[in-house]
Amino acid sequence: MKMNNNRVSYGSYPSLSIMMVLVLLLGMVGFSATPVSAKTSKACDVNSSTLQSQLEQGRSSSIQEDIHFTDTDFLSQTTGRAAGNGFLIGTSDSGCHWQKIYTGTWQFSQIEFSTNTQGWALASAKSGQKPVFLTTTDGGATWKSPYKGNIRFNKIDKKSGSTGFAYTTSGVYKTINGGAAWTAIPTPANTRGGYFQDSNTGWVLKTVSGSNSGYRIMETIDGGNKWTTALSVGSLEVSGGEIYASGKQVWAILYGGAGMSQVSYSVYASSDSGKSWRQVFGQSTAGGGKAPGTGALGNGEGPAQPGGHPGNMQFVGSTISYLAGGSPAGGKVAVGRSLDSGKTWNNMPATIDGISADISFLSQNVGYLAVTDSLTPAIYTTKDGGKTWSATLKFVATDKQ
Repeated sequence: MKMNNNRVSYGSYPSLSIMMVLVLLLGMVGFSATPVSAKTSKACDVNSSTLQSQLEQGRSSSIQEDIHFTDTDFLSQTTGRAAGNGFLIGTSDSGCHWQKIYTGTWQFSQIEFSTNTQGWALASAKSGQKPVFLTTTDGGATWKSPYKGNIRFNKIDKKSGSTGFAYTTSGVYKTINGGAAWTAIPTPANTRGGYFQDSNTGWVLKTVSGSNSGYRIMETIDGGNKWTTALSVGSLEVSGGEIYASGKQVWAILYGGAGMSQVSYSVYASSDSGKSWRQVFGQSTAGGGKAPGTGALGNGEGPAQPGGHPGNMQFVGSTISYLAGGSPAGGKVAVGRSLDSGKTWNNMPATIDGISADISFLSQNVGYLAVTDSLTPAIYTTKDGGKTWSATLKFVATDKQ
């Protein structure tokens, strides 16, 4: 799941002397030392069998699953990374070419880079094991595990410097020393997800059972010392959700039931830092039943049908939001978006073969999508906001070779 939406942007090309230093640095962290201008003079390598072979040979022999992507993280429209089970790759020419950065034991579930060299990650040494918190200072070529505790994190959010937040299925934690130590932030009972924008302001999902079954979106402005209810949503089933925030935008994904490879869920949005909310849509399904809070107003569907599952959400600017979606029943992934903080919602018509996806958007039009299942591992890019997609890298599943 991607938490940090504040990506570093890059302007015009640097001078020749600075470019030479950057090229050397990129080579040190696993990127090709060939200048971008030279690489783009050749045809893009969409079906990179050589790279796939390098990654498969470099991965730990203990990794049994087919090679697949798990997360993407772009610093600019040209420079980014994609992680998977036992590997990390990077591009510096908008995905035209990809280079190996890391292969080995770590099976990444999330990567978070604040600069081209400084990054955090969650990764498991073996499938099914507790994710380990990792840090890198060389762009991902090598990783260290500064945290020696037993908390099982499932999301991380790297802020500036050594500060950041981590999330479990029931709590929120903060670090001020690069992840060596984590302090629990007080949260309400039955917390099932959350997001902190800074040390003071945050939101969590609280589940409620019984006659008033449903969700409460709780807000704090004093670092968790006091919590108030920002929104109450009734639901027959309460199985958790996600909260995303950027600037004044706050979005919540609330899950209902699941069945027949389908998911019911609702999406709520606030454009004024949680003071007022609207239901953007509520996707009820035959297999999952009624979506949380769904009434006569606000019914609809998320991206990728039938019964699409929501992926990660990304913000661009002050009003634009994107949501990934995947349909196991339909074998398709897609994206949906709002350009006005949730007042209107549109699912993009283009679909891609796959079951699940992770997105990274850099502007209203430019974004990347990684298909994260092992049957159709690939990375795509869009230049028109998800209306159309072009493959930048495709791997071949083992059972298709």
